[in-house]
Amino acid sequence: MPDAQLVASLGQMRILRSIAFAGAVGDESEIFGLDSAPSHAIAALAAMGLVEVDGIIAPTPAGLAALDDWYAADRGGIDEAARDQLIDSFRPLDRELKRLASAWQDAEIRDDWDARMEAIEALSALHDRTVPYLKRLPKRFGEYAERLGRARDRITDGETDYIASVRIDSYHTAWFTLHEDLLRLLERERDAE
Repeated sequence: MPDAQLVASLGQMRILRSIAFAGAVGDESEIFGLDSAPSHAIAALAAMGLVEVDGIIAPTPAGLAALDDWYAADRGGIDEAARDQLIDSFRPLDRELKRLASAWQDAEIRDDWDARMEAIEALSALHDRTVPYLKRLPKRFGEYAERLGRARDRITDGETDYIASVRIDSYHTAWFTLHEDLLRLLERERDAE
């Protein structure tokens, strides 16, 4: 069998990554951040032996190995000092997102319109600081600038579910995936909360 890393497209690898991050998904509706329905990509991943589709969709050992190869290729030109610097630069952004998510939940509980608006404005400012950071990462991380940007646009258009809902590709959902993707790229562990 040919090397799966060479066979799978970027879109297929993103789908495989999303499935692996979840451990397994019930169906394609649980995979966020894609421009189109992933049915064909899932079928192709299954044909390559990278996922199993049997009531749930789960990565195979070969699929996990393909992801490891994907990360190793992206990591190729990033030395340890640069990895440390990248994660150190991300931490303040991540802390700010967590603070904003808490502020938003608190404002929702208190039904405080002013606090909601402050959280939305702060989230927009965080987004403006995050996009330049993403440009320092491998090119494929541009997907997060797009996903986070779409969520921010929906939020500023009044669709506040796009702040933190886990049922849609909300800002928080896209951020969680970005964080996990970054940790795997840099071979780092999530900070203790």
